[in-house]
Amino acid sequence: MSEELERIEKLARQKCITDHEHIRKILDYVLSRPLSYFQKDKKRFNYLKNELSTGFNTNYRLEKMPLRDILTLIGYEPGKKFFDPPDTGKMIVDSRFNSAGHCYIIALLLDSYTNRDIHIKEFMHIHLGAFTDHLHETINNDLDNCLISLTSASGILERVDEFKKKAVGYMSKRFDPHMIVNEGRKPEDFLKLGDIIYQTLKENARSWMCSVIDIYDYASGIIDTYDLLNRLFMDAVRMPLIHSDRERFKEIMRSCCFTPEVVIEDIDYENCYEHGGVSRL
Repeated sequence: MSEELERIEKLARQKCITDHEHIRKILDYVLSRPLSYFQKDKKRFNYLKNELSTGFNTNYRLEKMPLRDILTLIGYEPGKKFFDPPDTGKMIVDSRFNSAGHCYIIALLLDSYTNRDIHIKEFMHIHLGAFTDHLHETINNDLDNCLISLTSASGILERVDEFKKKAVGYMSKRFDPHMIVNEGRKPEDFLKLGDIIYQTLKENARSWMCSVIDIYDYASGIIDTYDLLNRLFMDAVRMPLIHSDRERFKEIMRSCCFTPEVVIEDIDYENCYEHGGVSRL
């Protein structure tokens, strides 16, 4: 047992995890954690549980759901008015942004467990390029096995590539250009998922300083961090990796919702994240 623990700790200390099979196992582990697993982070855990329970009119069996089912629920928030963000004034966000707030909470939960769980620490060390390559491989395997249509596969692949592009662009502006020139490497050569999560959470925690930055510039920067986390957990995790369609959502509602048929009828599915496709980018 001690040898196995030593092996895991050695893997978690790697600067970048690039092996696709290892990445698959890490992702499966994280997505299998029940929501209750994160209850030591009491404030965030209760917030997410209560928000989902209120928005979907459920009881508290949500605590037993694995993270993959929680992300499935979050993927249907764009179709429910309850999750509409407050008016942002000059800035317009579409309904896909409804899920961004809870993707931010998922990022906070994972970040808070980085030093509590060796496998979540490994998740943070997954190399961005290897991660998106693994997603490409997974989507193409689903296509070959007729688990997804060609149109849907193309759409999901496009979203994965767009997430990577946005992540690299976002992080490139935050690296010391002299360091990059001297090392002769581009940010995408060494970026990890944990770098993205850490940086977005760090910027989200900054307060607005009157007379220092325009309030709309500040708000725009915060929206960018939420958007990137939304793309990570919806476009690059939910859609390629969680094989849950609308029928699975209905099953979840019927198992834990007080008024399942009302909620099912109330969703505007056109704008939701579903394995197999979503209507707009």
